[in-house]
Amino acid sequence: MRRAAQACGLAGDDLIEVEQSLTKRVRLDDVGALDLSHDEKAFVYSIALWLSRADGVVHAKEKSTLRELASRLGLSAREQELAGSAQLDPRFVPPGLEGLAREIEASASEDQPVDALPLPPGSRGWPVVGETLSFVSQPFDWVAERLAQHGPIFKSRILGREVVVITGPDAADLWIDDEKLKRDQSLPDHVFKLFGGFSLPTLDDEPHRIRRAQVMAAFDDEALASYLPRLSTLLHGRVARWASEGELALVPALRSLAVACIADSMLGNVAAADLTAVEADYAAVTQGFAAIPVAVVGSDLHKALAARDRLLARLHSAVAQKRREPGHEGLSRMLAARGAGGRYLDDEGAVLELHHIFLAGYIVFALLAGAVIQ
Repeated sequence: MRRAAQACGLAGDDLIEVEQSLTKRVRLDDVGALDLSHDEKAFVYSIALWLSRADGVVHAKEKSTLRELASRLGLSAREQELAGSAQLDPRFVPPGLEGLAREIEASASEDQPVDALPLPPGSRGWPVVGETLSFVSQPFDWVAERLAQHGPIFKSRILGREVVVITGPDAADLWIDDEKLKRDQSLPDHVFKLFGGFSLPTLDDEPHRIRRAQVMAAFDDEALASYLPRLSTLLHGRVARWASEGELALVPALRSLAVACIADSMLGNVAAADLTAVEADYAAVTQGFAAIPVAVVGSDLHKALAARDRLLARLHSAVAQKRREPGHEGLSRMLAARGAGGRYLDDEGAVLELHHIFLAGYIVFALLAGAVIQ
């Protein structure tokens, strides 16, 4: 910073003031009291935002400080947005800041060996297997126990891979930030195969944004409102049937309900026999996620892959039918939606996203139901 100040032409008392600022902690109150023009205040905020991003991660504390700084400087939400969209390119900053800019950019992009990077607390468990068995058997309890023991971010080994578990809203911000997340190759090979190929959980950058726009057409406000009447009828019918049956195994019943609700919303009317077959196949696929990743005949993974093939064949038929006779279900909405550049969702993409939606709904609903009941 001293060299940058000198290169900008500062000398004497001005340079001394810069040097003192490097050793003296500056409070936000002090920044707010400076006699700055509005443009200078915007510049100060832009530089602070740029520096916070230099290491590739903006932590929760940094976000809080940036919000407070913007408040002290009197910047509107729109001005903060414009500052955030600005790019401080080292080629175009003042000469005195060029070296600093390049140093920060270089340090942010410099590759480091994985072993040299700091890791959060936690345990990798047994060799190869790690903590897979305890995670699969009680995933919510597993997370809660380690959250209490290690804090909101901890390491482990699941399905033979080193993993870091993040919890809470601040950590989740990183998970949905496209600039900090790489989805491709994030899944173990056998899990990727069970997903059938590239869908939203494994797409990055522009392909992810295009696909997301197409898929979200099935989940906007108007679409969700249109599903409610049919879902209400379905729910009332199921509850009435359960009440008439006396004793009920609730978790399996709720899993069946999850599959029925997804099928009705995404596909429309589906025969009861088909729903039963679909549910059985998704049970086999989810069982394959935690299986030994070797697809020998008769193994859980071999059965899961066969179930996946049956499910994808069913979904291909559903896509072909909706191409011929579009309606107002979620699948029809996805097929009619355009992504960036006016592109429509192709048949293979539609099948894989339907498969992803069924998997997500089945797994999450089933796990949540089991956790609540227990």
